[in-house]
Parts: sequence; C-alpha cells; structure tokens
Amino acid sequence: MRLGVIAVALSAPAAGAGAADAATLVVDDDGAQCAQAAYASIQPAVDAAQPGDTVKVCAGNYAEQVTVAKPLTLTGDPDAVEALDCYQPSASTLGDLDPTRQAIVDPPADGYSIAFRLQADEIVVEGLAIERASVGIDAGDRHSGYRIDHNLLRRNTLFAIDLGSEGTQQSRVDHNCLR
Repeated sequence: MRLGVIAVALSAPAAGAGAADAATLVVDDDGAQCAQAAYASIQPAVDAAQPGDTVKVCAGNYAEQVTVAKPLTLTGDPDAVEALDCYQPSASTLGDLDPTRQAIVDPPADGYSIAFRLQADEIVVEGLAIERASVGIDAGDRHSGYRIDHNLLRRNTLFAIDLGSEGTQQSRVDHNCLR
C-alpha cells in the first residue's frame, strides 16, 4: 500500500512541472502594442514554441498562413473580438477593423490560402480576427481536442472553419463570430 502512495506522490510534481515550464512567446507586427515581443510574425513564434506553450498575438496586421503542428495556444485578445457587434446588420467591410485593438490575420491574396492549418491535438485558437482566406481555420481530421473560441472569421471564400476530428478527444467551437 505504501508503494502506491509513494508512486502517486512522485508522479504529481512531474505533471505540475510541465505546466510550470510552459512559456509565452509574444508576437507584434510593429512592436507598438507589445514592445517586449520577440517575434514580428506568427509562424516563427509557432515554430520556436514547445508543446504546451502559448503564442500571444498582439494587435496588428498579419499577412500570413500559419501551420500549427504541436499542441499550442494561439491567443489574440478575446475581449477585443467580444466587443465587436457580430449582429450588426450592415455588411462588414475590409479595413473597418482596428489593428491597434485586434490581431488581424489576412493571408496574402495569391490564390488558395488557409490562415490557420491545425495539425496536432489540443490546439487552442482564440481572440483573432481571420479574414480573406479561402479557409479561415482548417482543423484537420487526423487530430482532435481543438478549442476554437472568441474569434471573428469573415470574408473567407470557402469555409470560415473546416472542422474535422479523429474523435479521440472532444473539440469545442464556441463564441465565434462568422460573417
């Protein structure tokens, strides 16, 4: 009986240590909103991050396509997205977002594009404005455990979110504004 108690006690700090070791990598396109940012674009921060890390995307314009192949949290400012009126009757127009308040991901307009390609389990995407991609977020069907919330997805030509899942873990998509 004592061996079982010892084993549990020894394994508990290891689990907590992994969460404590998680880092936050900060991205700011122009250094104006987050002067401490080590990255000017999202993909290099994603590439440098370790599984379990957070990539904080500060307000600005990001003309890129991002592939996430490890469990990460990508977060803009969910409150800035929440403050937008998703039920506004007039159509949204390009340029009406404020890049000093929202992290706007708008892939280059050179044909088919995917703003975020999710290729691992347990990826979180929150608080971003994603526009003018062919596919805003492609959550592939080889993984699961996605959490997609508090994003604005608009003017994406094929799909705002192409949600697949291999079904091992529950995925959640909520509080997004799709226009």
